[in-house]
Amino acid sequence: MKNNYLNLILFFITTTIYGQDLNFGLVLGGNITSTYSDGASELNLVDNSGVTNFYGGAYLDYYLSNKLGLKSDLIYTNNKLATDSKNDIKMNFLVLTPNLKYSFSDEYFKGFYLIGGPKISILTSAELDGTDVKEIFNSTTFGAQLGAGTNLNNYLSIEGKFDAGLSNILSDDSDKLNFIAFILTLNLNINELIK
Repeated sequence: MKNNYLNLILFFITTTIYGQDLNFGLVLGGNITSTYSDGASELNLVDNSGVTNFYGGAYLDYYLSNKLGLKSDLIYTNNKLATDSKNDIKMNFLVLTPNLKYSFSDEYFKGFYLIGGPKISILTSAELDGTDVKEIFNSTTFGAQLGAGTNLNNYLSIEGKFDAGLSNILSDDSDKLNFIAFILTLNLNINELIK
């Protein structure tokens, strides 16, 4: 599994070095999550709506034409599940979002755009009272994102996305548990800063 992470990071680096129609940078922001479940009784969950979390990482934005491109984020985020024992299950994820981006401007890296596509989440840790409970959850889950953004200038863009988990995060298929979230981020274009 560690080799897969390393290969993914190396792919991002080499694509960045050799890409001509490519922007890269940092993603900083947060998300507000809720859970929806069909059971999940073993975890004794309580209301998990409106939980705020850190959301940050890096992005690559490759333009295919004046209107269309691919934007991929590699994100670290955390989440928590509140239980009736007053202790939260603390979870950390590495998230890859290979999204399609459509620009409404005549120039791809300017103005308002729509963005959407799949999401792959890799659970890196899950703890309850310092005890590892990662085995309760699936290590990889899938979802979808849809949102919009705008380029404020050559260096900054702001983006809002709706995120829905499509696969069960619990390893026991007798119960279903998924996250839904609203994500708000500020993207800093490093490529423009170092030109």
